[in-house]
Amino acid sequence: MKKIKSIKEAKNLEGKRVLVRVGVNVPLNEKGEIESDFRLRKILPTIEYLVEQKAKVILIGHIGRDPEQNLEKVFEWLLGHTRYVLKFHKNTFKKFPENFKDFSEIENGEVLLLDNLRQSELEKKNDKNFAQKIAELGDIYVNEAFSVSHREHASMVRVPEFFEEKYIGLLFEKEIEQVQKILKPGENSVAILGGAKIKTKLPLIEKISEKFSLNILGGGIANNFFKFFGYEIGKSIYDENFLDLEKYNKENIFVPNIVIVETEKGERVEKEISEVEKNDNILDISPNAFWEIEEKLKSAKFVFFNGPLGFYEAGYTAGTKYLLEILANPNNYFIAGGGDTADVIFELGLEKNVDWISTGGGALIDYIADGSLPALEKI
Repeated sequence: MKKIKSIKEAKNLEGKRVLVRVGVNVPLNEKGEIESDFRLRKILPTIEYLVEQKAKVILIGHIGRDPEQNLEKVFEWLLGHTRYVLKFHKNTFKKFPENFKDFSEIENGEVLLLDNLRQSELEKKNDKNFAQKIAELGDIYVNEAFSVSHREHASMVRVPEFFEEKYIGLLFEKEIEQVQKILKPGENSVAILGGAKIKTKLPLIEKISEKFSLNILGGGIANNFFKFFGYEIGKSIYDENFLDLEKYNKENIFVPNIVIVETEKGERVEKEISEVEKNDNILDISPNAFWEIEEKLKSAKFVFFNGPLGFYEAGYTAGTKYLLEILANPNNYFIAGGGDTADVIFELGLEKNVDWISTGGGALIDYIADGSLPALEKI
């Protein structure tokens, strides 16, 4: 396996144009204001390090799925949280390459933020000419966007091909360190795997289930297991392509058997899985489902929590909150991944008891399961 270089290994950065692919895809509310600045806070150390080295820093990133969205709110946030000279070029990639230029006016120690990469469809199409034009802006390439490193988009996998000198950022380096911890959790370890899509989580379950003492499944994943066990799941989501789960039916895999359903009348009712009816919709795991394993939870020394146990967007968070309040404590090492999981942690004010909250969702899952990421292969 080739050695991945950290930006701290770069020499003589003064005056060098450093092109940094940053993860700035933050959620915006209906008024267009940033709802969570978590990812922005995480990229600051790399930017500040490059400024201290007197590099010419050019930031590229994307936000949302709408090509009309821009990074003005991200720029405003950065202005309010930094002391160095920061500039913004609006609509950089609209009608590409008409708005594009060499940006040679940037001085040593200054930072320039270019606008939303996805203003051009060429970013997601992984277009070679688009990538080459972007690459011409820098002498050095830095990937500080772990959260999108599973995407084969131009800025992630094509742009670095044009650089001799390329690195990962300080955040990316820490993300890799945490994955190594997940792969060696030790005794009294607990993994909680939730979320809606079993297709994305099965490779993760297969990779880590033997390593963890206890694996708790929730969300849509649990519904597939209920179906496999022969229970009625009513109108609950599941994936009919993944119903042969025999090889995952292990003693250290725990599928909670008390659920919260929404009935045909829209009522929230707690039921044992054997009581679920045809018109019920399983939308959460009940806290009462964990009484038989509560001692194992309280004695856990290592915890990995990825994905909510219920329909988070609709407010079904009882099971997730219950487990977080038990497991997020100073007596263990706690790693969390996925945006929804992070949101609940912040909502409960438990971040001080969580050792690492990953900026990645899909990227974290893929990296654990596959041992690499498409973008990382290009560094």
